Amino acid sequence: MAVVLFEATTREQERSYEELRSQYLMHHADRKLILFGCGQRGLSFGAWLREREIDFSYTDNSEETWATLINGQPVYPPDDILSSKDYFVVITVNKPAEIRVQLQEAGWISGDDFLEMEDAFAEEIKNAVRNGFTQNVLALGDCFLSSVSRFEAEPSMRVLLEELGAKVLGLPNINMKEYYFLWKLLERKRKIQRVLLLLDISTFSHQFCELPRAQHPDLWKELQDAGQQIEGFTKFLEEEKRREHLQISDLLKTNRKEDLPESTICRNKRMNTILNYLFSVKPEGTELAYFQRLLDAIACSGASCLAVLLPVNYEEGERLMSGHFAERYEVLRRTVVNAVNARFCPQIQVKDLSFLLPGEDFISIRNLNEGFRSNGRKKIVHKLESFILGD
Repeated sequence: MAVVLFEATTREQERSYEELRSQYLMHHADRKLILFGCGQRGLSFGAWLREREIDFSYTDNSEETWATLINGQPVYPPDDILSSKDYFVVITVNKPAEIRVQLQEAGWISGDDFLEMEDAFAEEIKNAVRNGFTQNVLALGDCFLSSVSRFEAEPSMRVLLEELGAKVLGLPNINMKEYYFLWKLLERKRKIQRVLLLLDISTFSHQFCELPRAQHPDLWKELQDAGQQIEGFTKFLEEEKRREHLQISDLLKTNRKEDLPESTICRNKRMNTILNYLFSVKPEGTELAYFQRLLDAIACSGASCLAVLLPVNYEEGERLMSGHFAERYEVLRRTVVNAVNARFCPQIQVKDLSFLLPGEDFISIRNLNEGFRSNGRKKIVHKLESFILGD
């Protein structure tokens, strides 16, 4: 049986899905539902719809997806969809503006003919910046939003942390710069007692200077408006907007349609691993510098902080890097640990869970830290529980 992988549905995303489903069934059920976008968000929403037996198909601007089946659902060229009002579209891409214009130029009307999927996590961060929150424990990081099997009916790591009383904020591809500025905005709204920084070591390596990170432009605009008084914030966001995409997608794409030969899957995994772990962390690098600034800012606020190096699939890493992964990872790990210890501050600690989980605790499509299985998630949260509860 093929296992379909998608981003773990959280409470916020669940509400977003329910709202889209309700609007479609109440006002547009006489039209065939089309999800515009076959990426991770489209797959996640699609899996959620299938479990509720709602019929739908996909469309996408990528020609390679046309006339194929993705997780059993057909993919049509956009021209086939836009030429008829027999369809109702939900935009399921990270950057909906381009698709919105495409639909509007074809005479489609927002609300009447299509809806956009809200980024629930971005909305939650914006609400936290606007209004604050009630929890005293803040968890920052994107690794805990890992993919899980839809056949594995277990709470995500995010939900497990929330059940322990933590406020969890994170988006894919938000890194140390963003978290530093986010902290400066949040500390004005709420007296935070404890902070969990859930870290992916590869965040600090060279690849994040090259790969695109501006996945959430609406969020950046909102944070920019809220953070005009923070030195460097506006300039940083403007630099992010100008960032160019590095064209390596063919080397990094996943086997989403289950049509890639094993040699290509292995090549893509190896390329992704090399990009993440081959390069050294530069002591003067931007990510490390903002990580240190974030630690100092948390310490100055009086909060305690635990920087957690989340597990990696070291067994897969050794295989993909021909036995050199452990050596390369140790260089990265030591640099980050030293950055924490250099604070000489008892309220700032580091906990290294890098090698906590064996390979069987991961569902690995492409990255060495994606897809903690249920048993792995529980192990990690158990390690963090005493910190959150203040024992």
